[in-house]
Amino acid sequence: EWEAHLKTVRKNVHTALLNEDFPKKTPLNAKVTGTVQGTGYIVKKVIFESRPNFWVTAGLFLPDPMPTNVSLPGVLFASGHTEKCWRDPGVVYYGQHVGATYQQVCSDLARKGIVALGWDPVGQGERKQYWDPKLNRSIVGGPTSEHTYFSLQSWLVGKPSGRFFIWDQMRAFDYLASLPFIDSKRIGMCGQSGGGTQTAYSAAIDTRLAVAVPSSYITELSTLIEQIGPQDGEQIWWHGAKNLLDFGDLIEVFSPKPYLELATTRDFFSVHGVDITMPEVQKLYKILGIPGKVSDSIDNYVHGYTHKNRVALYHWFETFLNHSGNLEDPYYNIPLKDLRVTKAGQVTLPPLNSRICFDVIKEEAEAELATLKTLEKNLPSYYATLPQRVADTSGFVVPDAAKTVREAAFFGTMPRLAGYNISKYLLEAEGKEDSRDRCVVPLLVYRPDHTRVKKMKTVLYLNPEGKTTDGEKGGLFEQLLKQDYVVASADLCGLGEVGHNVKHTPSKNSYYGAGDHNLGIATFLGLLLGKSVPAVHAAEILRVMQFLRSLPFVDSQNITLVAWDGYAPAAIHATVLAELKTKSGEFAVVNGTINRMVLVRPSVSYGLVATNKFYHMRTWEMVPGVLKAPYDLPGMLGMYAPRDLQLISPQDNLIEPVTAKQAAVYYEVTSRAYKNSPHLQIHAGNYTHAQIVAKIAGFF
Repeated sequence: EWEAHLKTVRKNVHTALLNEDFPKKTPLNAKVTGTVQGTGYIVKKVIFESRPNFWVTAGLFLPDPMPTNVSLPGVLFASGHTEKCWRDPGVVYYGQHVGATYQQVCSDLARKGIVALGWDPVGQGERKQYWDPKLNRSIVGGPTSEHTYFSLQSWLVGKPSGRFFIWDQMRAFDYLASLPFIDSKRIGMCGQSGGGTQTAYSAAIDTRLAVAVPSSYITELSTLIEQIGPQDGEQIWWHGAKNLLDFGDLIEVFSPKPYLELATTRDFFSVHGVDITMPEVQKLYKILGIPGKVSDSIDNYVHGYTHKNRVALYHWFETFLNHSGNLEDPYYNIPLKDLRVTKAGQVTLPPLNSRICFDVIKEEAEAELATLKTLEKNLPSYYATLPQRVADTSGFVVPDAAKTVREAAFFGTMPRLAGYNISKYLLEAEGKEDSRDRCVVPLLVYRPDHTRVKKMKTVLYLNPEGKTTDGEKGGLFEQLLKQDYVVASADLCGLGEVGHNVKHTPSKNSYYGAGDHNLGIATFLGLLLGKSVPAVHAAEILRVMQFLRSLPFVDSQNITLVAWDGYAPAAIHATVLAELKTKSGEFAVVNGTINRMVLVRPSVSYGLVATNKFYHMRTWEMVPGVLKAPYDLPGMLGMYAPRDLQLISPQDNLIEPVTAKQAAVYYEVTSRAYKNSPHLQIHAGNYTHAQIVAKIAGFF
């Protein structure tokens, strides 16, 4: 029973951290670029290829003098989110060296006779992924921003970005184990903060590691989410919460090998989570008859190494790597400039011209898009399975039409204006029953006075700027009302009245998060749960459609959806998911049909984001795994044929309007599905708000 349980946990851990097979190992082509003398140790500056032309910069800390005729243990040191990485000297706090004392840990281990290898993670040190030599900095930002930026692209191809960090570690192990004086059976790993993440990941995946000592990472998942939320891209587990994975599972799969967790009382990785997780793990080790092989060391500090925890780390390695040394914690520091490994200072610059994570992701995306293109050659066959594929990939939950109507709350009618009035509703949406955390959809329904005696054509208007946008006096809503339309306008989850001061408009000067922090966090949480924001928004759109069809003055056969900007992918998903069938062949979504649709400034495709180095697409528009499924927005729009569809100013990966020529290429499959029918109108180019409103009005 235990073995079966462990097998399931290992499978879920593999999915959460890798969700792919390991790449083929290729020659490391390791080189030493220089040597620096320390006090009681030396540092060899090393570069090697973890993948072909994917260079890793590292520092090999060796005892000086070097013992002869003896095999030494080794420790892989994973750096946290600092620009300096293993070179970082840390800070002085009340007379103690604390924080990111990474260089000190590596040099102390070497002085004790344990060889340490520290390397630069991708996006840090000399491995910045988006380095601009003219600006002398990353275009995207610091380590967490760089990590998250390529993570989002990696998610589109169905793979967590932690795989890049794990593979670098595994190749670092290969390099360390290849050294003639290293005992490959006595190699452990440690790291702090982001390095703690890498240590926990690698211990759960790389079975060759003998000892693990993560710091400032292990907590408990619900505690993490409640207190600070998900962290940067590589720290998000693919469907981790959906598969009931927690931090303790990362330790469990490492058992029965020695595991020490270092923590601090005032860390943002809550020590409360450590107090929950570690006792459970200790119970497991006790059952296995090895209670002394798992422990923790907790000190009073914020986030980083302390003297107490470093000494605990040294003792743990000396005990379980079977190496005698001393537990002194002296402080020696080599200047950062002396520890630069490459001549240019960055591996992406000449002469190395290293590949980056995006290059790997682009190749994967291109392969998936080629598969998609093949499938789209036979559209009837492709569309037969598309709704279920979209539902499974996006995490869609079918809305209950009867419940939507039954639980709708009416909040009165606003004072009548010139010829029309406004009714206010609140619709229940996705979430736990009787929970204050359940989503709701605020809805305004504008209707001409004479709707009491006539069924009216209706427009559902969605704009991330808020449901009252274009509802001003003389605005688009009034124009439609005068044409005898009912206008319904809603705020979907995370935006408008149910948002948190979210700036939906992506900044052209900002890469990470595209200016929508709260919905970006929702995207990260969604990955943990196997859900996506477009799927949640699509379900809410269909709920509103269901409710509108229950109103006696609405013509249920003539409802048009107008969706702006970031709402466009959700609208496209809604049109496909409205066609979802049950096993008995009935429509899963009752009364969800969208009769006509206008999309304003829609993102053209996920493929453009995954195959271009830079993008500004809003985080919350993305659906993890979409290209792996495979499907993309242009093909989904083709399934809407032959109904009326208007696209106004489609946007590329940088949220710039595409040209008519580009639109013809990007929407080839859409046009083919429509058989060049006039029911499909694509207005490419850049338009002012007034021009867009005029085109929408003209559509009606």
